[in-house]
Amino acid sequence: MEDSAKRAVVRSAPYSFRPPSPPMIHIPLQPHYGAERHSILPSHRPVEFARLTDDEFAIITGNRTQTAQYREGWPYEWRRDAHSILDFLYLGPTSVIRDDEFMQREAFTMMIIVRDARAPRDYPSARAVSARLGISQVYIDVSPENQLPSFYKMVNQVNDHLLNVNGPQASGSEDASQRVRRPMGKILVTCDSGNDLSPTLVAAYLILMYGLTMESGFGYVISQRFCCVFDGKSKEALRTWQELIEASAAVASNSQHHADAVGPASHTKAKENSKRRLDTMLSEEKTYVDCWPVGDCERFEGRPTFVPFMELDG
Repeated sequence: MEDSAKRAVVRSAPYSFRPPSPPMIHIPLQPHYGAERHSILPSHRPVEFARLTDDEFAIITGNRTQTAQYREGWPYEWRRDAHSILDFLYLGPTSVIRDDEFMQREAFTMMIIVRDARAPRDYPSARAVSARLGISQVYIDVSPENQLPSFYKMVNQVNDHLLNVNGPQASGSEDASQRVRRPMGKILVTCDSGNDLSPTLVAAYLILMYGLTMESGFGYVISQRFCCVFDGKSKEALRTWQELIEASAAVASNSQHHADAVGPASHTKAKENSKRRLDTMLSEEKTYVDCWPVGDCERFEGRPTFVPFMELDG
């Protein structure tokens, strides 16, 4: 009986017995990351989880244009150095913190050491440098399977530090958002190699604060530190991060626009009625076709009918 049933039923399409793999994200090096200089500007978007005012954003970024200069040739030895991504943010391996001359020359005010959350390790040399040079030290643990929490922590740690260090510069009668200032704070972001965990967090910071896409964030970091490696999980996490930022900014902007249009008195009521409720969708006043409201049928128009298995005639 079972053999006859197997012969009578065939697959409509090939399939696999394993879970589907996410599509590969290919990031080509765009032409402007070649021999040309590439500049980016701060981009303040009303993102809910950033919670920055215009003045705070200006204090952090200084309204300065950041320019990446492609380094022609890449000697292997350069991977052991730290490189400037922004004028207040450097990226490199954790071993550079043992170079007192470099740390003092660059006048770092904070070290962010990125670790793998599956096996976090302590760095006695970092504690020693922090005590000896008075540089604050922060650890950020990254879970490869869920990297978004580390992006939030990276943004908060960098911005809070720069607000604390650069804050006094904002005093005075002049509007802070209109001034261009040189940074007083400077941050070194490291991981064991400086090539995988920490570059992803730096790219996440650029996407939020400078309005870059996932692709341009990768390109900007790689143009300054060519040995960086972004694996598939990092690309997926940064794509999700970009989409969250864009969605949050769109919602905030639309809410503000709607509030200005309807006025404060009716804003609350309009917000309550902005979503379609289930009872409204299934209202008796609607016309039904095959048990679906007519309005929802439009979503399924043009979709071909797919039957996973077909039964053959005897």
